[in-house]
Amino acid sequence: MLSAPALADFEKLLVPISHPANHILFSETQSSTGIFVVIEGEVKLSMNSSDGRRLSLTIVKAGEILGSPPRFPASRMK
Repeated sequence: MLSAPALADFEKLLVPISHPANHILFSETQSSTGIFVVIEGEVKLSMNSSDGRRLSLTIVKAGEILGSPPRFPASRMK
């Protein structure tokens, strides 16, 4: 869970978005477009098994982070 000061710092950088229940943020065949900080509610992280079943991996709750930042070529990191 993020502390109140850390959450205040993040809020300065965020672009607030809201999604209805069961909205797909990204799939296992796509790269995440960034990181997501769950401010309210929960997000289920799941994937398809080899036999087509949906496997629930974890539930991300308010104050937690999911996704990964976009990758940059090493030449841009110098």
